Amino acid sequence: MVRSTHSPPSGESGNKGRGIIHSIVRVLNQAWRSERAINRSINVGKMPITCKGKLLRNTLGVFRMREAGFSLIELVVIIAILGFVAVVAMPVYKDIHIEARIASVKASLGGFREGISSWQMKRALGDESTIWPPLDTLATIGRVLLHDIPDNPFQAENRAPDSIVLGVTKGVVVGTRGGWAYNPSTGEIWANTSSTVSGSGCSGSQTINENEF
Repeated sequence: MVRSTHSPPSGESGNKGRGIIHSIVRVLNQAWRSERAINRSINVGKMPITCKGKLLRNTLGVFRMREAGFSLIELVVIIAILGFVAVVAMPVYKDIHIEARIASVKASLGGFREGISSWQMKRALGDESTIWPPLDTLATIGRVLLHDIPDNPFQAENRAPDSIVLGVTKGVVVGTRGGWAYNPSTGEIWANTSSTVSGSGCSGSQTINENEF
């Protein structure tokens, strides 16, 4: 569940867009004037003279320089386009990254719950016991889970994101360590984190209630 806690005014993004466009137009105008000055100096057969009276470049040198690369106005256009793409793409990339972490948590919880239910059903069919797997049994690879305990992508690396801690009430975060919380009395397991992710661009901060998945 993703909740947006901030929504910028509808005109704010429009003002930002207009400001970017105006800045690009100003830069392009300056580059165009510089290009015209260079072309005029080429047409008269020499480049502008420095304050010491030395020739900066001869006409042939300028033509070689332009043949070897981009003109000034072309470089400015490319930089402007890349900057605009970065402004538009970064918020989209960040949203995709958040959605990928949410999907990872849900997939991990699905694996946990399937393994816990299977373990409990086998016990119930064997000796009619209805108990859920103890915490140490759940954490032992090969008894409930077939693979290593997955990381909680919302937990910091130095806080044991691939460990399971003892929980009591579903959805309540226990301490500051451990990727997952498990109640062996009820068989419930949940993410042991509740994160808020700062927004960028047109999106505000988001509260990710992954402990409620």
